[in-house]
Amino acid sequence: MEKTNPCPFCGSEKVEIIQPIEAYKVFGVLCTKCIARGPAGKTKAAAMVAWNGAGRWTSVEDGLPEGRNKWGSAWWLVKTPKTIPSRAMFSDGAWYAQAAGGGTYRVFPTHWMPLPDPPEDNRD
Repeated sequence: MEKTNPCPFCGSEKVEIIQPIEAYKVFGVLCTKCIARGPAGKTKAAAMVAWNGAGRWTSVEDGLPEGRNKWGSAWWLVKTPKTIPSRAMFSDGAWYAQAAGGGTYRVFPTHWMPLPDPPEDNRD
C-alpha cells in the first residue's frame, strides 16, 4: 500500500488510517497532530486515495468554489484553524455555518473540499 501524504492543514506526517465507526464499515485518515480528517472510504486503500488525491482539500488562498456542488447545494466541507472539519455554505463570497438553534454565522476556513459521497449502508 502506498504512503499517505502529509496533512494539508498542518504539514504533519503523523497521519493514520482509522475506522471511526466499525458498524458502517468505512475508513478514514486522521492527522494525530491537528485532528483533521479526510473523507471516508469503504476500504483503507480508498480512504488513503481520498486523502492523497480525489476529494483533496483546497486552500482558500488557491481558489473558492464556483457555483454549487454536484448535488446542487452550496454546502461544502471546510476546515477552520481551530476546529475539526465541518460543513459550511459558500454564498456571495462568504462562508457560513449553521447554528445549533437555527440560522447561520460567519466562519473563516483555511481549506475547503466538496462533500464526499455517502457510504453505502452494508448493514444487514
